Amino acid sequence: MSPDNPDETNAAPDRPPDPALPELRAALDTVEAAAAAARAAMERAEMQTAALREERDRAITEAERVRHEGKAHAAGFKTMERQAADLAALRKFHEKALAEIEKLTLVKNQAALDKSAMEKQLAEAVAARRAGEQAAADVTRLTRELQHLAAEKAALEKQVAETAAIRRARDEAVTEVKVLRKARDEAQAEGERLERQLKEFGSGPTVVDMPMDMEGTPRGGTPLPIGPASGLVETQAMATLPDSDPDPEPASPPLIESTTPTRVRYTCEGCGKKLGAPAEFAGIFGTCKFCGHRGKVPLSSTR
Repeated sequence: MSPDNPDETNAAPDRPPDPALPELRAALDTVEAAAAAARAAMERAEMQTAALREERDRAITEAERVRHEGKAHAAGFKTMERQAADLAALRKFHEKALAEIEKLTLVKNQAALDKSAMEKQLAEAVAARRAGEQAAADVTRLTRELQHLAAEKAALEKQVAETAAIRRARDEAVTEVKVLRKARDEAQAEGERLERQLKEFGSGPTVVDMPMDMEGTPRGGTPLPIGPASGLVETQAMATLPDSDPDPEPASPPLIESTTPTRVRYTCEGCGKKLGAPAEFAGIFGTCKFCGHRGKVPLSSTR
């Protein structure tokens, strides 16, 4: 950057101008104008001094000539004295102009130093502004990263909640499987008990897989005598399990209940028909004989 060209200080864009810079520039322009005027005055003074020196030389020559000519040229000698006085006055003016020029030179040098200091301050301000812009960019970048991390945290929390829900559902399913297995074991034990009773009865017809009505009793509703046992009994058909059952049950023998059995009465979820089953089949899957819907016998009556 040239110190003689103050306009080059505007090279940095987006920098607000310093309020003191125009005043310094105006002062510098005034100083330079005064220096130029002083130089012009000094040049004129030097020209006048040269002219006066020539005139002085001529005057001295003339004075010597006049002095040689005698007192007759006294008037010319007085003129030469006036010229010498004018020359002394011009010399004093020349010395004063030189002092003024030196003063203006000092002012110009000080202005140049002030200009250099201002240019340094301007460069530091530009560097500070760039550092601030970089810091703002870093803050924006970090804010975006924090937002991204917050979104990832929310997604992870959602996944954790879903995993917890899946675990709870799994625990509930495991509990239900345990209940069903317990019911299955109880049904197997009951079937074995009834099978032993059938073996003990020994004689008498056995009704197996009779068609069921909506209440789950043999069609016709006639009690069947079985063996030598006293009283009346009726045979109930158990619900069939398909081969695709997740936990197939072994085939159980027909169940024999007393004339006052404990039954589970419920409604088919597929067709809405009224169904019934022995309490031993509670919790076991079966198939509706009306619509073929596969469902689980409830643990207790629902109607």
